[in-house]
Amino acid sequence: MTQESYLQLSYQSIAESLLGRQLTAQEGIEPTILGSEEKRLGLTIPSALKEFYQTVGKLPQFMSAFQLFALPEQLYIKDDLLVFLEENQGECYWAVNEQGNVFQCDEDTPSHELGFNLKNFLALMLYYQVAQGAEYSFCSNLLDQELAQLYQEQGWQQVVNYDDLVIYQLGSYLIWYFKDDENDVLDDQVYFVSLVEVPDETINQYVLEAL
Repeated sequence: MTQESYLQLSYQSIAESLLGRQLTAQEGIEPTILGSEEKRLGLTIPSALKEFYQTVGKLPQFMSAFQLFALPEQLYIKDDLLVFLEENQGECYWAVNEQGNVFQCDEDTPSHELGFNLKNFLALMLYYQVAQGAEYSFCSNLLDQELAQLYQEQGWQQVVNYDDLVIYQLGSYLIWYFKDDENDVLDDQVYFVSLVEVPDETINQYVLEAL
């Protein structure tokens, strides 16, 4: 599967793979609540965002582990865009237009379109929230070529390669890093993260050091 294929997976499939378990209906936000907020806002919440809320809207692992998704009652409109996500230090925010295009915005510069449709952006954010905010977070001390060999031998799949961010997945585990202009690992910092406890065997195999 290509990166585009992974981002086309349902939110439920992605979230369950990262959690290592099935979701429950109680972990999503009820459609009636979203309907009430649509009346308040005077618009229809985009279907991709509604599906996101209905799937993982009560799970902090995805809603607030790093960047901060607005709760339905916190959604607001600015410059004809629906604001749904804020950077964790308040430096910028993300919003969507009626066509489902995602924009990054701040107070000092004009909003710019990311070239992402909303569904793919939200799928990427599921991975990124875990990458940056997982309970079990390590750095790997393996060399790049050693990791590349493990990717191939164990069946790791690249699920995100966007801008300078690269994320691989194997089951509930993610390996991720930022890349430089030559597509090499930036500052030799490779991270191994998981929402489920990582056994000692895996810690030793990947030469992991807890963060």
